[in-house]
Amino acid sequence: MKLVARLGSILSLILLSGCVATVAPEDVKYQHYLAKHVDLSKSAESLISGIGNEFSIEDRIYVLSVASWDPELKGITNEVRWDWYTGDELRYTHDRENFMKTSPYRFWGRKSGIELGEGKHKVIIYLDDKKVEELHFTVQ
Repeated sequence: MKLVARLGSILSLILLSGCVATVAPEDVKYQHYLAKHVDLSKSAESLISGIGNEFSIEDRIYVLSVASWDPELKGITNEVRWDWYTGDELRYTHDRENFMKTSPYRFWGRKSGIELGEGKHKVIIYLDDKKVEELHFTVQ
């Protein structure tokens, strides 16, 4: 009898956890930053440092995105793509699939100042092939 009661409790938990609603994509809010350093370790005092739009040739240039939604809802999966430009010339593209489980969810792309070279640049962020942000910066 105890075994049946335990199995019933476990089954109830499984069913309840499967009933959590998923956030609608339009209800996810995003913030995008350019920074010189991103630290996602648990012990980090600050997530990002060197926020700005001016970088040196020796810097790594991070584009950090933070997605947030009602924490009681399950997250979503999406495809993110970063297109890196020098002037109007597309130089690099990279993408990845995000499995955004919990809010807030952080993801980033990066390039080095050496890769991009000196000049005026931009990175365009796409989510599921929809342009969501364009950030301009300079490498000196």
